[in-house]
Amino acid sequence: MHMKVSSQGFRVPERKTGNPKRPSGSMKGQYFSFDAIIASAIFILTFIALVSYWFSVKSGLEAKDDEISKEAARITDSMFTPSFLTNSYGDRRVRMETLNAVLGVGESRLKGEFNCPYSMYINVSSAPESDHPQQVASFGIMPTNSTKNVARVRRVFVLTNGADGMNESQTVLDLFLYE
Repeated sequence: MHMKVSSQGFRVPERKTGNPKRPSGSMKGQYFSFDAIIASAIFILTFIALVSYWFSVKSGLEAKDDEISKEAARITDSMFTPSFLTNSYGDRRVRMETLNAVLGVGESRLKGEFNCPYSMYINVSSAPESDHPQQVASFGIMPTNSTKNVARVRRVFVLTNGADGMNESQTVLDLFLYE
């Protein structure tokens, strides 16, 4: 052990600086240092958060694929066929007389036409971009807030009115199916 003389004249052991086996300037860290542990923990928590978010979004999208939603989409697609409301598949114009005739047949007959086991409510109103959309026609009983398992499908079409069919307006059909 090397001794060193202090400023007051005492002999004190000399402190060693650095590791004689390792050259100065090269730092050898531990494999599981504190920084690596914290970084791993943050990575795992972030990964778990992303996976849980992904599965919640996926389950939300799958909820829209339930049977009643598929039935509502099928019925509205069927309504805009040439045999029902329109004259051709590419034409989204519906005559007011045709719409009134379809909605005037009664719920049991209309449910039978579509082979639908659910209660239905149809609301036809003027275009949603107008300040005050006006109801053009409605059919059935609107579901209340307490009604469970409600599916809503909205279709936009052009409603022609008048004898010559020249009075056209953009119109929205909302179909509600519920149990």
